[in-house]
Amino acid sequence: MTPNRTANETLVEAYVDVWNERDYSQIPDLVSDSFVLYDPAVPEDVGTGPVGEARGPTGLVSFMNRLERGFPDFQFAVADLVATDDLVMDEVTFTGTHEGVFNGVPPTYRSVEIQMMAKFHIEEGKLQEHHVYFDQRECMDQLGLTFPTVIAQLPTLVRGKVSLL
Repeated sequence: MTPNRTANETLVEAYVDVWNERDYSQIPDLVSDSFVLYDPAVPEDVGTGPVGEARGPTGLVSFMNRLERGFPDFQFAVADLVATDDLVMDEVTFTGTHEGVFNGVPPTYRSVEIQMMAKFHIEEGKLQEHHVYFDQRECMDQLGLTFPTVIAQLPTLVRGKVSLL
């Protein structure tokens, strides 16, 4: 725990640690049963909500597992964190190497470094909502999935898709 942190800041720090350490057993202690993660990277087939939403601890763990399969070395580094009574916002850097299938995209074996902002709503000592904001185009650019860079990636992507069949 960082000195002079509020309980809400400490809660968010613990939540980020769960992601980075892959210690999903801590999730029930940190998020409510009605928790919702709003993140454009969440696919519909997580099974807990529409595209962009992971609902409850089960949906959250499902998405975390999916992210870990696609980017096994991913990490979130918190640059800044501010809090009020029921709201915490942080600025983070996501890093990872796309070594597995993620949301239907075969591995590109490229590394990404994406700046993100997140907003957390907290009630009764647990996370109720986690909203994630990032430039999706920047992510796709770094993965080589935008034109014209994707042309060079096509053989790798096709091999990856064929191996999934």
